[in-house]
Amino acid sequence: PTFICPFFGDQYLWAESVHRASVGPRFCPIKDLNEDILTKALNELTNSSEIRRNAENMGAAMEKENGIQGIMDHFMDFLPVDNMFCDVSMLMGEVRRARYFLPGSNLKVSVEVAALVEMAKDRFTFPMLQWLTEIGAFQMRRYAVTKYRISGGIHNVWEGLYYGFVGLCFQIGIQAPYKLYHIPDKYAYRCGAFGFCIGCLMGPLSMILKILYAILYFVDCISLGIVNGFSSPENQREYICNRFRRDNSNVYRL
Repeated sequence: PTFICPFFGDQYLWAESVHRASVGPRFCPIKDLNEDILTKALNELTNSSEIRRNAENMGAAMEKENGIQGIMDHFMDFLPVDNMFCDVSMLMGEVRRARYFLPGSNLKVSVEVAALVEMAKDRFTFPMLQWLTEIGAFQMRRYAVTKYRISGGIHNVWEGLYYGFVGLCFQIGIQAPYKLYHIPDKYAYRCGAFGFCIGCLMGPLSMILKILYAILYFVDCISLGIVNGFSSPENQREYICNRFRRDNSNVYRL
């Protein structure tokens, strides 16, 4: 039998696994641990015949199973193979790992295809066309196969206030002003003086959008804290109104 007090990384996942398997009491984050909770958990560990029986049965089952094969089967079941390959290469009858993503065309591409795209962008010599390639179908970013989150989240009002306030200060105080430098520099690097002029126009706009997003993030964190504070652990939500948090809520769950 096990009682887990997680504080980092995948400890939350294994703590929840222990509880769901009924081989230990529900976990308590280390920051919330006190004498009463620890006493109650130890009493449950030592006095619960159900937990002891489940732990013995699990131990016997683990002795019989092929752990390595089980891990490999589980890994392959959840491996997003269909999402790992270059779309263009597969049309050509080849299998190549996708490394970049083209948002404008919604394509996953390999290093070789990305190099061809960059060569095509260099064919545009007029500054306006070069700038359009930066924001249009030729825009490119590193490709992440999938996103995992095994811990964290907002569970009550106080956590919502904390994460919302920290995020608001960080985005308004650091990220938003950084846009004034980053956007002109980005377009100047690609398109020269013309790109710098366009960047000077888009920089303030990007800063305003970042400030508006920071406000949305703050409101969403507080709303999420209120909703999750009155919800059971099984009905915790990842977002309320923030579309960007929704896009990042592809969470690996048991």
